[in-house]
Amino acid sequence: MCIYCGTNKYRKIYENHVGPIPEDEPGRSYHVHHIDGNRKNNSPDNLVALSIQDHYDLHVRQKDWAAASF
Repeated sequence: MCIYCGTNKYRKIYENHVGPIPEDEPGRSYHVHHIDGNRKNNSPDNLVALSIQDHYDLHVRQKDWAAASF
C-alpha cells in the first residue's frame, strides 16, 4: 500500500507519482517493471515503464525465463 496515494496497484502508483504510462506507436501500453524484481515492493522509486520489447529483452538478459514468457 502506498502511504502517499493509498493504493496497492503498482500501475496506479506509477501514474500517481511519475505520470501517465506511455504507449508505443500501435497504442499498446508500456509495462511497469519492478526494478528490484520484488513485485511486492511498489515504491515509486522501484517502478519503471518499459516498452513491451524492452521489458522482454531485460528479462531475457537476466535469464528470467518465467518473467520473459508473459
